[in-house]
Amino acid sequence: MRRLFKYLAFFAVIATSCVKSPNNGTLEGHSAVTGEFLEGNRIEITAEEEDVYTLVYEDGAAKPLADFAPICVLDYSKLNYYKDFIEINVAPREAECIGIYNSKGARCGVIDISSFKPDYSEEPAYSFGLLSDVHLGKTEVFPEEDFKNALDFFESEGVIWTCICGDITQKGKETELKMYKDIVSKREWPVYVTTGNHDCTTSSKGINAQLWTMYTGQPIVHEQTVSMNNKTDHFLFLGMSYYNFKTPYLESSLTWLENKLEAYKDERCFVFTHLFFPDRAGNLNYIYPSENWLQGEQLERLEGLCDRYINSIWFSGHSHWKWDLQKFQRRANVHRLYLLSEPFTGWCVHVPSCGFPITSDGTTRVGIEEDSEGAIVQVYENHIDIHGINFKDGRYLPVGVYRLED
Repeated sequence: MRRLFKYLAFFAVIATSCVKSPNNGTLEGHSAVTGEFLEGNRIEITAEEEDVYTLVYEDGAAKPLADFAPICVLDYSKLNYYKDFIEINVAPREAECIGIYNSKGARCGVIDISSFKPDYSEEPAYSFGLLSDVHLGKTEVFPEEDFKNALDFFESEGVIWTCICGDITQKGKETELKMYKDIVSKREWPVYVTTGNHDCTTSSKGINAQLWTMYTGQPIVHEQTVSMNNKTDHFLFLGMSYYNFKTPYLESSLTWLENKLEAYKDERCFVFTHLFFPDRAGNLNYIYPSENWLQGEQLERLEGLCDRYINSIWFSGHSHWKWDLQKFQRRANVHRLYLLSEPFTGWCVHVPSCGFPITSDGTTRVGIEEDSEGAIVQVYENHIDIHGINFKDGRYLPVGVYRLED
């Protein structure tokens, strides 16, 4: 039923009655449009007519992938290129080409994606859902509905569990935690969470750990593991204890994480925190209010762990930025430092808000978007693929598809 809905939604935008073979990008009676991938995964098109062109992923029969939103819409009178993809963006497994459609919905061109599509000969060992910033209890938006939609989506895609990077509540109230428990208790697979600043009460009092554990079933810091192909992946959840951005973590929590990462230094580790590292992913052009950044000695200590353990992949939220904002900063969503082509740090991944993603014009926070975003992470032996999602229409976002090599 979800797939049927997405087909109908897509065809409301683009008519596909004129689709031809993907090996023939022109249509009789329509001007041809050509396109190609250039350095840095920039797509450039050349057209005979100034029109509005929509680029979409297609399958081997030249049919648009209904599970995916369009890549972009280009007004050729103003722009002939799309540059929002970054170096680690990839085409999804199901895509065989990119179709170009004109304003009348006619397919008038095709773009080869062989340089953009990675090797998919290996099947993922497992996948998990990825969310952040649910904010149950916030009244201006609909976080309860969005959270349920996200979990429904994950269930339909067969994830083993869902991981949340904090702020499951708006104010850390017991009523909000009860709402969370009522929603997740109806699922047959686990939801694992870490604490964010909104889950804490005040900077002086801190989180009610007993209440948190009662309703989530998990302590402030905890670990889960998955074994596959004689390898073990470790999921490490580092929770905040205070609504404080200089010392949000207990000393015992930091020591716990240090010991875990050292013990698992030869195995893959997924680390889930709430606060991003200011100079890495999640801090679009330093727009987010600086008084809400992780600061001081605890920041240096955690960044040092990310630098030391290049086997680690760190997921965070907090700033609510949407997947498509990487068009303003190429490291907005995903970041890793390299030295002479070798990884110098672990990966950092920012996760948009499920409850209310925030958009930007690249210089300011424009406002709350009526969207709901997250991702599914597909795990392979030596890499992971991230697939960003808009839960409002149940479609994957082309700009949010990444491959992260170990």
